[in-house]
Amino acid sequence: MTYAEALKANYRETHRRLWGDEQPPVVKLARPMAYSGPATGGLWNGLNTHEWDRLPTRKGREIIRAVLYVTGVRQVDFMSHRRSYVFVEARQLACWFMRHYTGLSAPQIGRMIGGRDHSTILHAIKRVNAQPDKFSKRLLSIAGALRVSLPEGVPFQ
Repeated sequence: MTYAEALKANYRETHRRLWGDEQPPVVKLARPMAYSGPATGGLWNGLNTHEWDRLPTRKGREIIRAVLYVTGVRQVDFMSHRRSYVFVEARQLACWFMRHYTGLSAPQIGRMIGGRDHSTILHAIKRVNAQPDKFSKRLLSIAGALRVSLPEGVPFQ
């Protein structure tokens, strides 16, 4: 008898002892709550599969992908706690875009970017806004990758 067969037999015996010939009860989990801001029009309310595209967290993932593409940073490094300038700048750019294009709160953005605190997210957004000359080329490149235009009143034109 192979190891896999022994595991299978052990599983079947344990299942028979616990449940007999019955099937185990099915536990239905409640659906998680989605973002409840103006972009989605309220709570979950049974979103269809195609409506996932409009959820802010989906947009956040797309923004992260675009930032990684433009900056050349790997996702592992992006999510890590390393403070190398290249990684920090990529995170700051992602925070700025997520704040302006998704409607996610600072704590939600922080959770998407490797478990950062909300104050870190606010600081990142302030850094990008405070240095338009430094970030303008990268912001325009990321906006092009996302196929969006920068918001009105932004000094990065």
